[in-house]
Amino acid sequence: MTQLQTPPSNLHQAATTPPPAMDNALSTATLVMDGVAFIVIFLLIYFVISRGRIAAREKQARSESLNLQAIIDAVPIPLFYKDVEGRYLGCNQAFEEILGKKRGEIIGRTVYDVAPGDLAAVYHKADLDLIASQGTQKYETKVLFGDGQRHDIIFHKAVFSDPSGNVGGLVGSMLDISELKRTEDDLLRSEDRYRAFIAMSSEGIWRGEVSPPIDVTSPIDLQVDSFFENLCIAECNDALASIYGYSAAGEVIGRRTREFYDNEQVREILERFVDSGYSLHDYEIRQFDRYGRELWLSSTLVGVVEDGKVERLWGTRRDITEKKRQMEALEHSANHDSLTGLHNRFYLKNRLEDELERMEEPGHLALFILDLDRFKEVNDTLGHYAGDLLLKELAKRLEQVLVGLGGDIARLGGDEFAIIYNRVRSVRDINWLAELVLRTMNSPFDVEGIRVEIEASIGIAMAPAHGRTSSDLLRCADIAMYRAKKVMQRYCLYDPAHDPYTPERLALMADLGTAVRNNGLSIFFQPKIDLVHDSLAGFEALVRWYHPVNGLLLPGEFIPYAEIGELIVPITYQVIEKAVCQLHLWQQQGICTTIACNLSTRLLMDDDLPYHIEAFLSRYGVNPAVLELEITETALIAEPERARDILGRIHAMGVRLSIDDFGTGYSSLALLKRLPLNALKIDILFVSQMLRSETDEIIVSSTINLAHNLGLKVVAEGVESREILERLRQLGCDQAQGYFIGIPMCHENACRWIEDQRWREFGDQEAS
Repeated sequence: MTQLQTPPSNLHQAATTPPPAMDNALSTATLVMDGVAFIVIFLLIYFVISRGRIAAREKQARSESLNLQAIIDAVPIPLFYKDVEGRYLGCNQAFEEILGKKRGEIIGRTVYDVAPGDLAAVYHKADLDLIASQGTQKYETKVLFGDGQRHDIIFHKAVFSDPSGNVGGLVGSMLDISELKRTEDDLLRSEDRYRAFIAMSSEGIWRGEVSPPIDVTSPIDLQVDSFFENLCIAECNDALASIYGYSAAGEVIGRRTREFYDNEQVREILERFVDSGYSLHDYEIRQFDRYGRELWLSSTLVGVVEDGKVERLWGTRRDITEKKRQMEALEHSANHDSLTGLHNRFYLKNRLEDELERMEEPGHLALFILDLDRFKEVNDTLGHYAGDLLLKELAKRLEQVLVGLGGDIARLGGDEFAIIYNRVRSVRDINWLAELVLRTMNSPFDVEGIRVEIEASIGIAMAPAHGRTSSDLLRCADIAMYRAKKVMQRYCLYDPAHDPYTPERLALMADLGTAVRNNGLSIFFQPKIDLVHDSLAGFEALVRWYHPVNGLLLPGEFIPYAEIGELIVPITYQVIEKAVCQLHLWQQQGICTTIACNLSTRLLMDDDLPYHIEAFLSRYGVNPAVLELEITETALIAEPERARDILGRIHAMGVRLSIDDFGTGYSSLALLKRLPLNALKIDILFVSQMLRSETDEIIVSSTINLAHNLGLKVVAEGVESREILERLRQLGCDQAQGYFIGIPMCHENACRWIEDQRWREFGDQEAS
């Protein structure tokens, strides 16, 4: 037995205690082991003394000795005893196994037989000194066992006397605390990692304490009051301190959390915290920093329940103030017109639907659509900037008229406005409001020092007489407005007799049906470039119709008719299949690119859509990742859950999905974050004006940041100049398309565009 550490010079020195950072569990374990050791030593002394009586009662003592030997052999702790000269008089089986000795082999030997001479001399002298002092000894050392491993050992030794009172020798035990030491080391390393994690985390992490502890059986309102009044920050990292405007964690520790709260909101959150079993995850809370500035934090809070009480809590804080402001700005832009500040078409549609849902018979709701007459002349004569000034001034006048009347106004786009009025009792009320609105234009408008007189035409539809849905009312009011212009009336109420279902329109729809059945539609390809890598990003597939009489028709000239009927479904499937076929042909030519197809609102409600797409991809052997579907924003409004389910199935195949025309008023941010999207396309309305409108540039920049935070790529539509392209590149936009880059082109021209590598013309000029 090789001793790796000599016994302490002070034979009564205590064993090393666990570091302060450890729990009481380690100390308790050590005390229990010490107690067991001393009990065993007591039994061993009794055993030795019993053997000393053999001379008087040899037969009885032999029996007792054998019984006691069996007892100490059953003890798993190594035990031994020596005479006054340091010779081993006996031991248990555990001691022999540790030394690798056979049964009885150690009897009569000394420590010199089991340890190197120099160490044996030290231990032998320590044993003799202990016998001379007639005391006890405890010390910790390392011992090389028979298994070749170094073990941490605590020795307990004590002197015993024979029945005559003379010193008989010493007894000892060996406690192997190697596992305990490893546990101590593991816990120390764990604590170091824990502290390092907290210190280095970019999120604010904190531990709170409540004094007195809160009884979980007490009423919720009492628990909430106690949390609110008594919760203190007991520990935190510097990241949390920084959130609240402090330079170090020490400045925050000890403070009550209510110093930072918005009191009204925090009580509601604490009620949810208690009611949910003392655990809340990813909730948003409004707080204030040390200077009183508003903060929005994404938080997690978990309480530790012990013996029916909550005394400790753990929480995280992440500052989302800037993100919250961007979201609010985007929410505002989603519901408001950027030019006039009025509500937009998206808001109007939602407001109409809410009003129609609440409307009770025989109540009436009126929708007014106002369109300026000869507004184009203002733009052509004075320029679009002057036209914008006129629209903003008109918006102010209309708002002043409607204040207090219970109406709501929105700009639908261009020079078209809409008004909802829900206090209609008769046609007289409609006429009165129409006259009041038109009266706002009796006075000329001052546009940069020029007096401009303008007139308007108003179309009016009523619910439920003319429709019970927002779409029906908008359509009827629009028809009435065009009727007012046609007959040169200032305002006109919808009349079914004037609905323009013309024979020409019906004939065009019939021709379209024939073209679809004969697979007579074509697709053109508009290129998209990658602004990050200066490469080809792909193409967008755009449908075209070569009409036998009217020539080449663009989508706006026939898709609205297809949407009214059932033709939009086969048209969309034909476009997707033609796009997949083209991808197959390009793959055979070694051209690796993508094609994006527009997905109709009607088709997004078709449960068979995923099966058709899968069949197209399988038929032509095309990788799903090179096909992209662009979703029109209106498609997400009607049945968002159903749309999300169908899109999820398509996305699971590997097909890419993007939102088209983002920011035009129909985007729902709440729905956007739940959809399996890959990209987001910024509408031409904002991109084309971003160099002239600071508001439009802010919207474009915020949209890019929002998309990147959601893990989405951003495609800018309507790039019409090198200046816009370079500004988009500076803002971090990923891809761009527009007439400056490339017009929609037929298959042959698209192949030539690829062959000529035309995208190189739009590379980063500074980099080149």
